[in-house]
Amino acid sequence: MTGNLTLPRSLAEAVLTKRDLILRIVQRIASTRKQEELLEQGERELRELPIPQAGNPPGGVGSEDGGSSTIDMEAYTVYMVKAWAGSWLLGGDRKYRNLADHSAADVGVIIGFTRGSEARVRFYRETLEAYTASRAVEAMGGGVFLWDGSLRPLLLWPWGKELKRKASNRAVEMAPRLLGGRGRSIDAVYEQVKDLYSRRPLLLALELASRLVEEEEKLDGETWEWLAYLEWLEKLTALKDFLERAWERGVETVFVSKTTRSQFLFRKPLPDVFYLNLITRGSETYKTFYTRPRIWRGASQVANREHEPKERFLTGDPGELKAFYEGRLGVLELYARISPGKPILKVDIAFDLKQWNPKSAEEAEEKAVEVLEGLSLLSGETGYPFPLLRAHRNARIGWEGKEAVIRALGLGLERRSRSMLEI
Repeated sequence: MTGNLTLPRSLAEAVLTKRDLILRIVQRIASTRKQEELLEQGERELRELPIPQAGNPPGGVGSEDGGSSTIDMEAYTVYMVKAWAGSWLLGGDRKYRNLADHSAADVGVIIGFTRGSEARVRFYRETLEAYTASRAVEAMGGGVFLWDGSLRPLLLWPWGKELKRKASNRAVEMAPRLLGGRGRSIDAVYEQVKDLYSRRPLLLALELASRLVEEEEKLDGETWEWLAYLEWLEKLTALKDFLERAWERGVETVFVSKTTRSQFLFRKPLPDVFYLNLITRGSETYKTFYTRPRIWRGASQVANREHEPKERFLTGDPGELKAFYEGRLGVLELYARISPGKPILKVDIAFDLKQWNPKSAEEAEEKAVEVLEGLSLLSGETGYPFPLLRAHRNARIGWEGKEAVIRALGLGLERRSRSMLEI
């Protein structure tokens, strides 16, 4: 047994006590032997990416981003979400002129329980992102539209298939009564979701919350589940609407993530980006590079990252969504460093299987290089596309905005007591 189990009394003391152990762990992770073990697999996956010395960036460019925040009250959570999207056209003077500039915001409450509230607020934000992106892409006639983040998390139901099945059944039971529909099937309920979205994004959440309060429904521990399910369907509807508009206009849709912990490439305990940095560190060949694209056809392959998925993505869900996401959505998934010395990005290229379906790995790589060269010209020395930087600035919700919402609602005295201790 260890003789002294006394905990350090300060961070400085803790660092001195555990410094050698922490450094051993870090050095072991980054050991030369591990790098050598990965080189063989890296040679199969890595491709050199030529840096465009000159050339025109994409003629049309769009980007989007969103922000969200919550404040917990005694009996409910106040949420605020915001999204911005814009598009530009490259002129003969090699300068971009503005085509469209759209923003949207919403404020609301999640009543009675907080379980699942973080993901639900994310649904709201992503719905607004897809809505504003749909408006911005309408002004484009080709080019590329950039999303901040990865596509796969945007699609997934985050709580497992059993809870989704239960939530779907409960939604079929509850939604018609609260929203006035007649049919008692998931497709009939989905028609109500679509109708509310067409009238105004996030109207669904407002309608359900107000009806639950008016009818004094019991907000039990399962209520949030079917509410979240309907809100998830609305988000998928909004994303479907964007993708259809983009594909109709010949616009490439590219999802770019600058922070990712994905493990689909090496399938090892640490994120792929860690191993890619080990392999390419100091390499003259791979100053800029991309990895062999994974080709996914249909949302089930995207969700499971398998070409023969054991589970279907939208089992028991609305037929219209299933037909679109399984029958039309294709994705090229890869990593890339598009500027020397800059961070590795995860890139998802979404395409319409009815318009283009790569017949070979070489055809997929050609598409990936075309897109990445365009991103490189949009990034310069930063290694990150400037349209996404602009979108991030326009979508951010600062502390001042949160305080303004609370003051406007007159709810400042009802915060949970623990918030008094926040710094």
